[in-house]
Amino acid sequence: MPNRLIQICERRQADEEYEEEKRLFYVAITRARRNLILGEGHCYRAQGQWRRWLLGTIAAVSETENVLERVRRGQLSEAVIPCAQASLSVIRAGTLSRQRIKEGRREVHESFPQGSELRGLANQVFGWMPLPPRVVELSPGALSDLAKCERYFYLSRMEGLAEFPPSPNGSIDAMDLGNFVHAILESFPSGTPPGLISEELDHLLGEKLEPGLLDPGVGQEVKDDLARFFQGPVWQRIAGNTSLQRELPFVLALRSTQVELFIRGRIDAVVCEEGNPLILDYKYSLNDENQLPKYEIPMDIYALALMKALGSRTAEVILAFLRERTNAIVSRAVTDPEQIEARLLALAQSYQEKVFRNDMQEWKKIDQSRCHALECGFRSYCWK
Repeated sequence: MPNRLIQICERRQADEEYEEEKRLFYVAITRARRNLILGEGHCYRAQGQWRRWLLGTIAAVSETENVLERVRRGQLSEAVIPCAQASLSVIRAGTLSRQRIKEGRREVHESFPQGSELRGLANQVFGWMPLPPRVVELSPGALSDLAKCERYFYLSRMEGLAEFPPSPNGSIDAMDLGNFVHAILESFPSGTPPGLISEELDHLLGEKLEPGLLDPGVGQEVKDDLARFFQGPVWQRIAGNTSLQRELPFVLALRSTQVELFIRGRIDAVVCEEGNPLILDYKYSLNDENQLPKYEIPMDIYALALMKALGSRTAEVILAFLRERTNAIVSRAVTDPEQIEARLLALAQSYQEKVFRNDMQEWKKIDQSRCHALECGFRSYCWK
């Protein structure tokens, strides 16, 4: 359950990982004799800082301005980018599909010598699959993706593909911008008078942001959006509450006869009102009604964790869309924790049954019209 020691450990781990990433990147660059193979990310982990360092170097080569984007869109299958005394080969991931490997293994399997003993051995080698895991750990975001579309979950979480690849010019992407905004929301003093909000935001923007990383126009938009939120009714409602906690980590354990599920996450802000939790989740985006369902699972998880911790059966959750000019707020009451728990365990069991299935077709896709409504970035994998 919520524990400040988790925050201390996570910050220390993040610092250690950052330094280790710099060391490994330096070793990779300096010791590669001929070829160095780099990917944009991998399963279960966000993309590293080294990607931004490398893309910044590539962006300095003027004639390659649109090469990465053309490769990602499939206009080029591969390209070579000169970087000082080295060259970078960019290859579209789709050309390295696992399907070719699987087809090759199938050909070997089918051509295996006949005979019951040999055929049994071949089945053990080529058809072996481990037992489903009894204990499963998934994040709120992963459970949300699984509930939205199994195929989407497989491509993004299992294969590690980026739904919307990062900017080819090395500038800050939407996810990093959202993390930066969350860092300011976590640090902003709750007792700041309205007249000093602008000054305090200037201070935090200068403190949290590396020089030159954010375009001045975008930086001003961020400041305006945050100032509007801090002057709005939601912040005024929670800022004076002495129980306010921000970026609160938690661990939620759920059990059934088939699976044991652990969920780790972090709640943007929470206060206690009359013994019931009020949960606030920030979204640095506009309010898109088609995207609202994907927030339901994470908000239910936050509510369930706090209801269990406080012994309550009711919680209020608020989604604050910070880029809306009218301070768009979506609020709802969460009740019936048993129903939420049953749904989460059902999702965990679905994951448990398919986690070792590496064929994309084993993971169901949703209706095509729904894909288009969500503007899913993986539509080309599912529909011709």
